[in-house]
Amino acid sequence: MFLEQAFLLQYHLGMSYSDCRNLPVPYRKWFIDRIVKEKKDEAQAASPTPSMDEPLQSQHEREMFGPAEPKARRGSGPKAFK
Repeated sequence: MFLEQAFLLQYHLGMSYSDCRNLPVPYRKWFIDRIVKEKKDEAQAASPTPSMDEPLQSQHEREMFGPAEPKARRGSGPKAFK
């Protein structure tokens, strides 16, 4: 179990093996849970949204900048010439 935790911390945070080993277990668990949460948020933000009315924005971006302005709907602008 420790080696999996050490790998994740080294790979994603650049920690050394001794840093991982000396980190208290609750802190190690928190860092790993936080990495998992961030990766899930990134995957959710990268997946297409079911509604075209709301632009793609991660939870972190919404917390920092507030909700984004909805984009104009397709077909609402001037018609293209053929």
